[in-house]
Formats: sequence, structure tokens, C-alpha cells
Amino acid sequence: MTSVTVENDKDKNETQKEERADFEKAITATGFGLFNYLLYIFAIPACFGSVYEASSTSYILPAAECDLQITLNQKGLLNAVTYAGMMTSAILWGVIADSKGRQKILAFGFLADAICCLCASLSQTTITLMVFKFLGGFIVNGPFAILMSYLSEFHNTKTRSRVMMMVGIYFSLATLSLPGLAWAIFPQDWQFYIGDWVVNTWQIFLAICSMPSLIASIAVFFLPESPKFLMSKGKNREALEVFKKIYAVNHMTSGEEYPIKKLIREDLTEEEIADIATVEDKSSRPGLQRMQSQAPEKPFWISLISDIKKMKILFHKEYLGKSLHAYTLQFCMLMGLNTIRLWLPQLFTIIAEYEEMVQTSNSSTNLCDMIAHGVNKTAINTQDSENCEVHFSPSAYLNNVIVSLVGIVGYLLAGSLVNILGQKRLMIIGLSCCGVLGISFYWSTTSTVTLVVSSLYVNIASISTTSLLGIVVNFFPTNLRTIVIAVVMLFGRFGALIGNVIFPYLLAWGCLQSFAYVAIIMFGASFLAFFLPGDSNKQNLK
Repeated sequence: MTSVTVENDKDKNETQKEERADFEKAITATGFGLFNYLLYIFAIPACFGSVYEASSTSYILPAAECDLQITLNQKGLLNAVTYAGMMTSAILWGVIADSKGRQKILAFGFLADAICCLCASLSQTTITLMVFKFLGGFIVNGPFAILMSYLSEFHNTKTRSRVMMMVGIYFSLATLSLPGLAWAIFPQDWQFYIGDWVVNTWQIFLAICSMPSLIASIAVFFLPESPKFLMSKGKNREALEVFKKIYAVNHMTSGEEYPIKKLIREDLTEEEIADIATVEDKSSRPGLQRMQSQAPEKPFWISLISDIKKMKILFHKEYLGKSLHAYTLQFCMLMGLNTIRLWLPQLFTIIAEYEEMVQTSNSSTNLCDMIAHGVNKTAINTQDSENCEVHFSPSAYLNNVIVSLVGIVGYLLAGSLVNILGQKRLMIIGLSCCGVLGISFYWSTTSTVTLVVSSLYVNIASISTTSLLGIVVNFFPTNLRTIVIAVVMLFGRFGALIGNVIFPYLLAWGCLQSFAYVAIIMFGASFLAFFLPGDSNKQNLK
């Protein structure tokens, strides 16, 4: 009886070895172990580098005001220019990723981003800083968009959710660490000279912000290409070698012990795969080689044109209304969110300086008085650079840290609320609250009240924006979802750009107009959200 069992097991193992495995089966066979934890470690600097490139500018504006003689309007442009870079490269990076692979883009993309950030740190004029921040946004948009795909393509369905969770935590920690880094560096009396170039604390801050991208670039050079990407291109031999390496690292053994020996051709149709199987049965080696040979890779420009043509379907009657609805909603939401979020470091600096330099203990004041003082001071500093002074207050950076901490708590609570309310209701309620909070800035009388209002506003708006992406994917078939999300994010970044360009003009015009504009945008977004099709929690995926 035992001998029969052994023979059956042997036959079973032989059969398994000869069967062609799909990606899901192949990656599951590698197990979950050290290699996956190394990926998580790589994701830390990658996430930090992406966040630092997108958000570091807003923290240097108060510190660089005197050195670069930055006007209020130029501050808005500096906040917006990174998003302009991201917008111009959105479709381009998607095509490059699909034709050239994930690992190379991550390696060279993060390296190029680190170089741009280092060059920005040496800027001696506002124009130079804008140029390098634009290039940084243009470059980092590729690694930023591809990072999640790359990480998820080393996990099976069961463990893929861990990637989403870990990346979410890393992004939150990066957002939290940025004001902490500014808090540690800006108050220091550091100044260096490189020839005729002066290097101040804000430039040291930017140079340090380039380090995560540099570390991520070096780390990914030691990681393999995504096996999922290799299989999609018909490079099964290379994909199998990657699976063997993952198996060897996870099990501390030789890759030759990896149980799967053949992979299915994911680049072929079912009919073509059946033809290969027939050829194999007939043992026709020349025929088999012709069927298994990889199709010649399309030139890059042909792939780009092909991907742009795919977007035509979004203009069909069936999808046009839904697409425009999603684009407009995302435009409004990110305009309202990032206008306030990117100006918070400047606003908190203005508040801290006003409360410390102007004695208000015996007189009532409000945020508008503080902003008026800050706007006038910026105008004076721009005109009189010799007497310009930069004021640093620990409370300004501490407030930004608190806003980030509230965000982590908010996302933890949102996970429960979305199950109770559903994504659509949560978004409508959240955006309505943001409208109320937006106009509430006008009546803020202290830094504490402003901190509470801004913490709630930024994080409720952020949760609402995330909810929209969860809803939108259910409106379109699978083959359109990636394109739709890319275009939705494109419109969102355009909204962030426009909002940051307009906001300083409104601040110079008057305080009430500035916050009424933000409130109207968020109330308008809530109105648009009301007309979204049914709640995504109750819809089945197409």
C-alpha cells in the first residue's frame, strides 16, 4: 500500500512539473519570505522619495523668501510647478512602463529625480528652482505611478493586500516626516559656500530630501524585473529565472528546487496557446520554436500612438458622460485639497510669526489679520532684500506634524465608516464638511483653532479623494480602468496646479474671498458627487 502511495505521489509531482503554470500559480509557489520583506524595505525610500519630491517645495517657501526674493505669486507657481511636470509626463511614462519594464524605470527614474532634487538645492534664483522642480515632477511621475504595480507583481492575490497596506503606511510616514525634517533643519544657523554659490538651510533641506530617491535607485538595481511583466511580453525563460531567484531567497535553497518548470504564454491568445500544445504533442521542434518565439517589440512611438488611440473609446456615448463627471469631480476635489494642503506650511509660519512678534494678548484678532500681516511682510521683503528677515518658529512645523498624524488616524477610522456609509455617501458627507470647514477659516481666531480646522479639512478631503478612485473603477470595464484612472489623476493634478496659481492672487485681494473660493469649490464637488451612479460598495465589477 505504501509503495503504491509513493508511486502516486511521484506521478503527481512529475505531472505538476510538466504542467504550464500561470502567473498566480507560479508566484504562489515561490512562497512568502525574505524576498518579500526585502521588497518592503526597498519601498520605504521609494515612497519617501515620491512624497518628498511632490511636497517639499511648500516647506522651503518661508525659509527661501529672503534668499530668492520670492513674491507671493511666485510661491503659488512654485507649489504648482511640480504638478505641471507630473501632468506633462503622465501618458508618456505609462507607455514606457509597458514597453521597457518596471525595474529599469524605477532605477533610472529615482536616480534622475535625486539628481534634479540636488540641482534644485543649489538654485540661486527662483527661475532655476522652478525649472528643476518641474523636471523633478516630470521624472518622479514615472516611478511614483509604477511603484505600486512593481511591488504587487511579486505577490499573489492572497498577499497583495499587504502591499497596499504597507505602501499606505509608508506614504503616511513620509508625509509625517517632512515637517519634522524641516523642524530639525530650518532653525539651524547653517550656511556654506561652494565657490560663489551660497548654500543655506532650505537648500540643505532639499539636498537631504534627495537621499531617499538615491537610496531607492541603488536598491532597485539589485532587484529583478517584474515576472508578471516578463510573462506579458512572452519572456517566459527570463520570468522563470526570476521565480527561481525568489524561491531560492525565500526558502534559503537552490533555485533549481523550484517546483514549476514551464509557464503559460500570457502574451498569446487561447487559440495560439492551443496551437503550441498541439505542436508539442507532435514533437515538432522547429514548429514549436516558431510558435514560442517572441513577437518583435514595437517601436516606442508606435506604442505611444496605440495607447493614445485606445483613449478614443472614452469619447463614446456610453462612457463620455461618466468620464467627464469623474474628471470634473477630481479636478474640483484636488483643487480644493491641495490649495490648502500646500499652503499650510506658509500659513502656519505666518500665524506663528504674528503671534510671537505682534502682541495680541489684550486684543482680539483672526486669521485674516494674520494673513494680511504676512502678505504685507512678503511684499516688503521682496522690495528690501537687505533688511529681509526669516522667522522660524517650532510651533509652525509642529502644527504640520499634527496635521499628518490626524491623517493616519483619519484613514484608520475611514476603513470602518466606508463599510457603514458606503464610498459615495462618505464622499458626499466629507466634501460637504470640507465646504463648511473651508469658510470656517475666516473665523479662526487663534493658531489652535486654525490647526483644528485645517487638520479636519485636509484629511477629510484626502479621504474623499481616495473614495472617488474606488468608485470610478466600477463604472468602466477592466480594459479601460487603467486609462481612466490615469486621466482622472491628470485632471486632479491640473486642478492642484490651477488652485495654487489662483490662491495667492486671492490672498492679496482679500481673506474672505480666498476661503470662500475654497468652500465653493468643495460644495460644488459635493453637489457633483451626489449625481454619481449608485454606491460602488453595492456594485459588481464588470
